[in-house]
Amino acid sequence: MLLGALAAAGTPDANAQPVLTHGHVDVGIAYEAGAWDLHVHDEGADLEYAPDAVVLRAGHASRTEVPGDTRYRFLGQPGSPLWILPETANDDLLFLGLGAEEIESGTFADDQIRLSLVAVHGPGNFFLYTTDPFGNPVVAMNSADGIDATDRHTLLAGSHSHANWAFTAPGAYHVVVQASGVLVDGGAETTSEPAEYHFRVAPETRLQVAETGASSLRLTWTSEAGVHYQLQQRHDSGEGWEDVGSEVEGTGSPMEIQVPTDQAMSWFRLEIHDDGHATEGFLGRLLVADAEEAHLSVIDLETGAVHQDEFELTARASSLRASPSGRFGFTVETDGDLVQIFDGGIYVEDHGDHLHAYEKPLSKLALSLAGAGPVHIVSRGEWIAVHHDGVGKVSLVHEPQLAALGDAYEPRELFAGLQHGAAVPLDGDRFAVTMANPDYPATSGNPLPIGAAVHDLEGNIIHAAPGCQLLHGEAGNGHTAAFGCADGVLVIEAHDDHFHDALVPNPETLAAPLRIGELRGHDAHAHYFGHATAEGASGGLFLISPEAGTMTPVPTAGDSRPVAFEFTPDGHELLVVLASGDLLELDAVSGSVVRTLPGVITPVTNHANHGQHHPAVTAGMGMAYVSDPAGERIVEIDLAAFAIERTFHVHGLPAKLALLGVLQGGTDHDHD
Repeated sequence: MLLGALAAAGTPDANAQPVLTHGHVDVGIAYEAGAWDLHVHDEGADLEYAPDAVVLRAGHASRTEVPGDTRYRFLGQPGSPLWILPETANDDLLFLGLGAEEIESGTFADDQIRLSLVAVHGPGNFFLYTTDPFGNPVVAMNSADGIDATDRHTLLAGSHSHANWAFTAPGAYHVVVQASGVLVDGGAETTSEPAEYHFRVAPETRLQVAETGASSLRLTWTSEAGVHYQLQQRHDSGEGWEDVGSEVEGTGSPMEIQVPTDQAMSWFRLEIHDDGHATEGFLGRLLVADAEEAHLSVIDLETGAVHQDEFELTARASSLRASPSGRFGFTVETDGDLVQIFDGGIYVEDHGDHLHAYEKPLSKLALSLAGAGPVHIVSRGEWIAVHHDGVGKVSLVHEPQLAALGDAYEPRELFAGLQHGAAVPLDGDRFAVTMANPDYPATSGNPLPIGAAVHDLEGNIIHAAPGCQLLHGEAGNGHTAAFGCADGVLVIEAHDDHFHDALVPNPETLAAPLRIGELRGHDAHAHYFGHATAEGASGGLFLISPEAGTMTPVPTAGDSRPVAFEFTPDGHELLVVLASGDLLELDAVSGSVVRTLPGVITPVTNHANHGQHHPAVTAGMGMAYVSDPAGERIVEIDLAAFAIERTFHVHGLPAKLALLGVLQGGTDHDHD
């Protein structure tokens, strides 16, 4: 039995880079329009990285020894440890090549490009060499004997090749190189700026044992981030090994496990599981807003580092949303009359013949959306729409333009009269915006809208759909927008140049005052899911079909109420968090329960203030994240295994979530 808790003696790097561990990857060299471009090209994902924006990893399988053959004496003493990314493909290792395919023949004299070693920073020596057909090593770079003009590798324009990348000690290396060549046009030599490539060489894992008293032992080792370790024990040299406790994931820092002692002699070992896939963490950032305090925390999902209260807000975030692509996050600070925008820094740009991936620090933009009473926010297509309650203003942010212009971007605005309403982006840069009660505030104290109208970007109304009393709750799926009404759900459908609207009535089993107050839609489906509520009570989930004109109850486990629900990015499943603390996975077509994961979070008892203290659920990159305000933590669920992968401790009442990164598929983020 595992007695001691797993302990990390250091703090993971909060600015960790994406790590490439397997597959075909090239150090790419390009020259175009008088400019050099040195980069890293991930062939499998067809992504390009700046040289210092990614880590090239030589895992445990790269460990070997310096050969006894005297021709390899330049690597060190025979038998000395050596780590090599080889010039021949090995499924267990990175297949790191050198690519000059982007350079046109005739650009440089003799089509030759020189890649020269400038500096090596690391715990050991670095070598780049190839092997000729007779088994002779051809050394191009050797930091062991000093770095000079002879440390260079010659490439031909349009060529692609592979070499052995060798290191004499585990740890982190920064290898700095420059490319140069003599131009055919004019005969001048041109040299690139120094490019720094980051390597990480797997450390040796040494298990150390120390007594902590009469009843326990302390076992420690230096772990590698992302590698899984299983402690094993046996009492006799002829016995098989037995697992001690559960498999744990390395952090890159010293780790410790305590085990009970007995009188028998024992042997211990670490079994290392290094599959090179999900163990490096997930490239993404999770924004976490507190239910009561004006703080925004950030979780780096690759390293697992929690940055508590990283940003101060003007007021608590009543809502928190990611932009449609997942690059930007929006904090809706109703009491502060402000919406702030955060650039997650992780995104992909389409450069025509390839995609270029970026990972930059998360930052808060100087640009914000100011105006009284921002409340409802909807993110879909290319737009983020924020409705300002009380004044009827709608702030519209076009994500591609925001990405291109940053703080210089100027949001658009629509006005729909005094009300507490919402706006839903539709295809074709049109917006379904709620219609103000004409009697408010002159003769009525009810600020809720009476329907919805379709506006274009200039504010022109091109379709009106009144007849929705006490409108509250909204969602969209591109070609339709849905709004919760006292007696049903109003759906507006776009057909190119005309529109159709209809009310899907509440079923007889849904007794007043219960009504649909929360909605979720997804571009993959014509139907919606809605949660029936009234004055803090729950009437359960419903599948709303505009085509059939029906609203059907969705059975959930037991009698526990839903407190959060959201589609997965691909729209295949609907994730539902129950007040009991269980997580349900529903088939997003039929609404039937597929799997149940019990006890994910602390049971929810506080349903006041429109569920401000309720948990949230979001998903992306094959993972789901559920906030647990009462338990002061965020829970990560592997959706393939439907099991808890990690938990992150966040002080206070962590409630609202927004997942930023390169997400799979598209998802519609609607009002809480």
